[in-house]
Amino acid sequence: MSKSILIFSLLLLSNFLLAQNESNIWYFGRNVGVDFNSGTPVAINNGALNTLEGCATISDSQGNLLFYTNSDTVWNKNHNVMPNGSGLMGTFSTTQTAIVKKPGSNSIYYVLTLDALGGPNGFRYSEVDMNLQGGNGDVTSNKNILIVSPVCEKVLVARHQNNIDYWVIVHLFGSNIFHSYLLTSSGFNITPATSSVGATINSTQNTLGYMKVSLDRSRIASANTGGFQIPNTVDLFDFNSATGILSNSITLTNFPITMQPYGVEFSPNGKVLYVTDGTDPDLIQFDLLAGSATAINNSRVDINTGGFGIGALQMGPDLKIYRAVSFALDSSALGVINNPNVIGPGSNFVANGVPLDNKRVTLGLPPLINPSSFAVGIKDIIKPKQIIYPNPSSFKINIEISTKVDMIDIFDISGKLITSFSEHLNSLNISKLPNGVYFLRISSTDEIIIKKFVKQ
Repeated sequence: MSKSILIFSLLLLSNFLLAQNESNIWYFGRNVGVDFNSGTPVAINNGALNTLEGCATISDSQGNLLFYTNSDTVWNKNHNVMPNGSGLMGTFSTTQTAIVKKPGSNSIYYVLTLDALGGPNGFRYSEVDMNLQGGNGDVTSNKNILIVSPVCEKVLVARHQNNIDYWVIVHLFGSNIFHSYLLTSSGFNITPATSSVGATINSTQNTLGYMKVSLDRSRIASANTGGFQIPNTVDLFDFNSATGILSNSITLTNFPITMQPYGVEFSPNGKVLYVTDGTDPDLIQFDLLAGSATAINNSRVDINTGGFGIGALQMGPDLKIYRAVSFALDSSALGVINNPNVIGPGSNFVANGVPLDNKRVTLGLPPLINPSSFAVGIKDIIKPKQIIYPNPSSFKINIEISTKVDMIDIFDISGKLITSFSEHLNSLNISKLPNGVYFLRISSTDEIIIKKFVKQ
C-alpha cells in the first residue's frame, strides 16, 4: 500500500476506529473475557461477570475498560459492583442487553435492559455517570426507567444516518410491532417510530434470539427462536437509518421443526447472513444477494456440523465473526469465522479459534455498537486503477470505473452524508459544494471503492 493510500485510509477510518475501540474489551460467560487492543483477541480472566446470556461491555476511545453488565448488575473498571449498580430490572437470562453513550456527552452512558420471556419489567434504561466515584462511575437516580412493556428479549442500537444519534430498537411481545426510540444529546425520545412488519411473537419461547443490523445500516435480522413444536424463523428487514423504520420483511424458514435459530450476524460487506442453531448443523450461512425471498432461503449453506448448539454470533473489532459455543458443551473457547464475506467453506470457521484459559463460555456475547457507514468495505478499501479526475477540482470530477455502479455517495470529512446518486454517472457536478475535503463511496455488486477528493 502506498503512502498516500495509507494516509487516506487512516483519515477515512479515524472515526470508525475511535468508536471501535470502545468495544475492544468483552466480558461474557463464566468470568471470561477477551481483549482486542493488540489487534487480535487475547483471553483475560479478571472479570466478575457470570451470565447465561445477556452481557455488555464499554471502554473509552483508547480501549481502556470503563464498566460492564449482565443486565442486573454493573461492575466498574476495577471489577467492583458500582455502589448503585445492583438491582437493575433486567436478567442474566435475557438474550440481549446493551450499553450506549449519550450523544454529545463525555460521561453519560445508558444501560439498556429487558425482562425475560416477555415479562412485565419490559424495556428499561439506567444511567451511568462516569464522573461519579472518583472517575469509576456509578448508576445515577435515573435507574430502571421504564420505556415500554412487554417486549421480546431483543434490543438493538443502530447509528442514525447523521452518524451522531442512535436508534434503540425493540420488538413488542404479542405483536409484530417494532419500536425505534431516538437517542440524542437531549436523551431518549419516548415517542417511537413504529413499524408493523414481520412475525407476530405470541409465544414466550419465540421471544428468544438475537437482533442485529448490518454495518451499512441498510438491513436488520431478527431470530425468532422456537422449540420442537413452535415455528423457527429468522426475519430479514430493510432499515431506514434516517427514520428508524423497518420494512420489506423476508422470512427465512429453511429450518426443520427441531432447529432453533438464535444468534445472527451480517458479514462486514452485508452480503451474507450467519445463523446459529440449536441442533446439527449448528452454523448456517445465507447469500443475501441470491435474489428473491425463495432464492435467499434456498441459498442456505451449512458451515459447521459439530452440534455446538445455540449461541451468539458477534462481529469483532477485527471484522471477524465470533461464535459462543453452547454452555451445555462446557466449552472454553470461542469459535471464529475468519473470512465472513466468503460464501461456503472458504469462510473458514474454526471451532476453537480463541482459547479462553479454561474459562467457560455460555450463550451470550457483548454487542459492538454499529459505529459508522464507513465500516463497509474496509477490506475492499482502494484499488488504484479506479480513478477520479481532476482532483482537486472546482466544478466537476470525472469517474472512470469498469464495473456497473449501483450507488455513489459523497461524505464530508466528518463522515456526514452530503448527497447520493443511484445511477452510473461518468461525472459529478461539485460546484455547489463548499471548499474542503470529501470522500466518494462508489458501490457496485462486486465491491465498494472509496476515494478522497478536494473541492477548491
